[in-house]
Amino acid sequence: MPPPAEPADAYPVALAAAREGDQEQFRKTVEALREYPGTGEHLNLLLGVGLTFSGDHAAALKQISRVPPAGTLRRPMLQGSANCLMRLQRGGEAEQLLKLLIEEDPLDPENHRNLATVYHNLGAMDFALAALQETGRLDPEDHRAFRLAGLILNADYANYTEAIQQYRQALEKTPPEEVERAIRTELAQCL
Repeated sequence: MPPPAEPADAYPVALAAAREGDQEQFRKTVEALREYPGTGEHLNLLLGVGLTFSGDHAAALKQISRVPPAGTLRRPMLQGSANCLMRLQRGGEAEQLLKLLIEEDPLDPENHRNLATVYHNLGAMDFALAALQETGRLDPEDHRAFRLAGLILNADYANYTEAIQQYRQALEKTPPEEVERAIRTELAQCL
């Protein structure tokens, strides 16, 4: 896909490419955005996102932090920061940002899913399950919330009946083949 002709279109295209792992499209779009004046904050945010491709989450966080959390970039700036903090094992800070994001937009399932992951990593399984339940309500077709709930119910609570139910719901969402195999293995351990 060619880079967008208008700067306003470039930012969402680059973020979509980043979410999909399309590094080539991401690079082309960022390069196209450099041609337009007044896009410095967008570029700082996108360059931070680009640093996550290499796994340098500390540098990505530093780059993203150059963007003021205001206007149309507030939400993606806070989400990018939270994602970096999660990867850096700074769960308490990630939790604060994710709670703020949820307060501002309670209908975004990605923030609830990320908060559940933070809680899981912190060992707060009851909070993780509550966040996963909300994620499943907001995005009932996403297998990830049901799978993580199954993992928690299986490994942390030994509640195999509920874990089986969560794994089966995850499988109904037609996850990628590799993930489906892993879920079936996890499900078999509960039977």
